[in-house]
Amino acid sequence: MSQPDTKSIEELITGFYHCFQFEPGRQPDYEELRKIFHPQARITPPIADTAGTLRSLSLDGFLGYCRERFKDVVPSGGKESQLSSEIKIAGNVAQVHSRYEFVAGYAGPTRRGTNCFQLVSDANRWWVMALTWDRDKN
Repeated sequence: MSQPDTKSIEELITGFYHCFQFEPGRQPDYEELRKIFHPQARITPPIADTAGTLRSLSLDGFLGYCRERFKDVVPSGGKESQLSSEIKIAGNVAQVHSRYEFVAGYAGPTRRGTNCFQLVSDANRWWVMALTWDRDKN
């Protein structure tokens, strides 16, 4: 029995967080995000961001959401990084429960939360098929 492919899953999730590490005046790497998510992926932001209504976004909808959410952070830059993760694999599907931290600017406010990724493998590579997350209550 072959070992589950955790290395490429870890690299994919690391790549996701790298997209949200950007210098002052720069944008998150939206083109790289397109390479991480399956074109038909669904993304569900925190209910607090969607006027109290559960809302699932397409990949394009998610990228628009990010542009709007980060417009006030772009001048100072930001860095999102993974604090810890747990990966569970069953055949061609995987789930990653990932704790993260986002720092706006070099010494700005810090937010923490949890990303829940669902991944699928199409025999060539792993794709993020779904992402749901929430921020910690401060």
